[in-house]
Amino acid sequence: MKLLDIFSSGFDAAEWEQKGYQLPKFDIAAVREKTRKEPTWVHFGGGNIFRAFPASMLNDALNTGRYDRGVIVAETFDFEVVDKAYAPYDNLSLSVALKSDGTVEKKVIASVTEALKADYQFEDWNRLVEIFRAPSLQMISFTITEKGYGYNEADLARGLKPVFALGKVTALLCERWNAGSLPLTIQSMDNCSHNGDRVKAGVMAYAERWVKDGLVPQAFLDYLRDENLITFPWSMIDKITPRPHSKVKEMLAEECAPEFQALKDRIVPLVDLYEQALMHVKEAGSQEMTDFLARRLYEITADILMSLLIIADASRNAELFGKSAHVYVRMAEAEVAAHAAYISHFKEEDLPHFRVAE
Repeated sequence: MKLLDIFSSGFDAAEWEQKGYQLPKFDIAAVREKTRKEPTWVHFGGGNIFRAFPASMLNDALNTGRYDRGVIVAETFDFEVVDKAYAPYDNLSLSVALKSDGTVEKKVIASVTEALKADYQFEDWNRLVEIFRAPSLQMISFTITEKGYGYNEADLARGLKPVFALGKVTALLCERWNAGSLPLTIQSMDNCSHNGDRVKAGVMAYAERWVKDGLVPQAFLDYLRDENLITFPWSMIDKITPRPHSKVKEMLAEECAPEFQALKDRIVPLVDLYEQALMHVKEAGSQEMTDFLARRLYEITADILMSLLIIADASRNAELFGKSAHVYVRMAEAEVAAHAAYISHFKEEDLPHFRVAE
């Protein structure tokens, strides 16, 4: 069974469904043709987060018949994503999710209609220009990680052919302005505080520099600043610093097999390290510092939860999970200690050393 079998004349949908696969209920060819002619959404950053969440949600919407167009993926940096994750499977993906009740959800995602390399050296760039000049386009979005919104003096000085993601996006927005000052929503979906402002700051930096250098007229910058035409919404008002859910305390209180109790007791100090690290971040009172260290706090939380889960599995089946529990807890202790030490020694005045651009 292969994803491309879906397009074959002899495809047996019943066999796939019998094995638990959820198949697209919409006409894939019709959606692709409609999207090609009248695109509405371009997404930058076609990694697993995008495919498992936004693309999956759009797939569900298409299944209802209430929407008729898919999403076009654009990759500004890692072009192998297009070559290895999209092209070989004709833009199809298989989303596999382990549910809390132990069942496995297997869903074929067919909402991505095109996957393009967003760089001037590829013919795909001309297709992106065509898309950005289309009146039907409503939104562009991003999952390019927090670092993806960076820029620097060298890239600003490259003129109308920058290499950083937001520089390329600004060049495409210039095409949209040239097509008649067409409206657009520019939506970050990345997990960083005030993410809309991150995109806006980068786009404006390029546009302002180009105006200063005489590469584009002031009217282009005015277009980007006109909130009746261009918007940069926040999809995250504030990053929530993770705190171990009350479920962690419940899991610590649950009984386990006697031979694993000593192993479970070793998790308690990890929770203490987490609480101390969290307090250090909170006492600093800096949102930027919180954003910077949040990833390490999340990783500590994940290590604690996974340790408790695998100990619970080992209590039910020591032969299958016993060794893994000992190995994982030892690894978790080292990782949590490292993350906690990094956080506890970090000061707000350290932040400038990590900024991409001032």
